[in-house]
Amino acid sequence: MANPVVTRPPTKVRSTKVPTSDGAARLSGNGPKLRFQGTPYLLILPVGLFLAVFTLLPFLWAVLISLQPPLQASSGAISTVTFANFVHIFTDPGTINSLIVTIVYAAATTILIIAVSVATAIALKTVTRGSGIYQLVLIIPLTLAPPVVVILWQALFDPSSGAVNGVLTQVGIPRQGFYESTSQALLVLIFMAVWSNSGFWTLVFLSNLRTFSTEVFEAAAVDGSGPIRTFVSITFPLLRRTLLLASVVLSTAGLVVFIPAQLLTQGGPGDATNFLMYQAAQDILRFGQPGNANAIVVVLLALIGIVAAVQFRLMRSDDA
Repeated sequence: MANPVVTRPPTKVRSTKVPTSDGAARLSGNGPKLRFQGTPYLLILPVGLFLAVFTLLPFLWAVLISLQPPLQASSGAISTVTFANFVHIFTDPGTINSLIVTIVYAAATTILIIAVSVATAIALKTVTRGSGIYQLVLIIPLTLAPPVVVILWQALFDPSSGAVNGVLTQVGIPRQGFYESTSQALLVLIFMAVWSNSGFWTLVFLSNLRTFSTEVFEAAAVDGSGPIRTFVSITFPLLRRTLLLASVVLSTAGLVVFIPAQLLTQGGPGDATNFLMYQAAQDILRFGQPGNANAIVVVLLALIGIVAAVQFRLMRSDDA
């Protein structure tokens, strides 16, 4: 009887990647390239075009308009270069006052929002029952649009019929002017910003705190470290990156504030809440001075860049 013929399946030849001269991998032989070297650039091209059209080009146009003579800038023509608009905003008392008011507002809101948010987040981290309810309450301001928040605070702090003055008179305190007072209007806008933003940043800090190992805090407690020492030596360094994010975002938002002044105070009373962005809008819409307005915007953008650079410098960490 003849022996059966045993056939073996053909051995598969494993293909290898051979680098080509242009850096792209190619299959051995004449196969196609596995990847295109320019693919990452094609993927970011839409985002780059979007930023160029809606960010870079408007900024360059603002710079060009700011360098035109005041009367010529209103026509939109580009012919010469002058720093008259910048000289005006740095010598005009009203613009300098707007710069001071804007910086005070941005610094106060940034510091207070971060302080309130961090303190609330640390308190919520120790809560074992009802934490979800507290977090739900913190989300409520986030559901309100900025114009709605302004209307709400206008009703609460109305000098004649507001609920806050009603409570004050019940405890024997005279009625206050609030947003109609030159000494209180800016404070009202600052506290409004703290109320409407602290909830969001509390949740951000709380989520960050929950990622920390409890062993570090337990070891600090065993060593006799108190709450203040624990925060300074452990909690604050661990929150450094989140604090940097919050400080940059909040300070930028504070420097470009516009809606409260437009809807609630109209830059007043006097110039108590005449922020730079509101001043720039008035220069264009009311006084017909686009050159001066664009100069203010350029200065404001430069100020934002300087503030962000300083914050990155102060808040940088060794592991960043």
